[in-house]
Amino acid sequence: IFMMAMMDDMHKTLSLAVLLWHVPSDNSKWVRYEAPEWATKEHAKRVHAWCELDLVKFGVAGMPFRWKTANFVFIFIPKMLIWWVLASLGMHFLMETAGIVDVIMNSMALTFIINLDEMIFMVLTTVPVKHMMDNLEDYALFELEDEEREKDDDILTNYLRQEFGTNKWKRFGKLLLPKRLCTVLLLLTFF
Repeated sequence: IFMMAMMDDMHKTLSLAVLLWHVPSDNSKWVRYEAPEWATKEHAKRVHAWCELDLVKFGVAGMPFRWKTANFVFIFIPKMLIWWVLASLGMHFLMETAGIVDVIMNSMALTFIINLDEMIFMVLTTVPVKHMMDNLEDYALFELEDEEREKDDDILTNYLRQEFGTNKWKRFGKLLLPKRLCTVLLLLTFF
């Protein structure tokens, strides 16, 4: 239970690092107002029961390099250090626990500790910030424009080459193997 929660937290933290790496280092706008093109704004608001706030869109567009650095230094690194300390000391703590009920209770307590940052966010943030975070659009880490312009024959050829070409059994094995389970087992073995 404990290591699965730790794995989930590590995945979220590493996703932050990937996002910081891929987001452009410019000062782009992350709030935009999108009135519908298919009808007037008033008609669209009546049809969908929208308010004016539903037409405001929030998305990750860019982050200045100094903010990326600050996020990396003050958020990513401390979260990884806390994760490392809690994983190593938590496993030792659980191994020293004698009864099965105590092990389950202590693993739940350690899981509570790793989830404190999400709980603090839920309790201490304001309603507008929660609204922005709930309605934040995903950042596209890749684009499919080149693939969209390919001809059908080229797509079929690429598919056949990728699926039935060399290393097909290796790729099939990687698909079948649950990566998160293997990572949890590896972390359990390591700690």
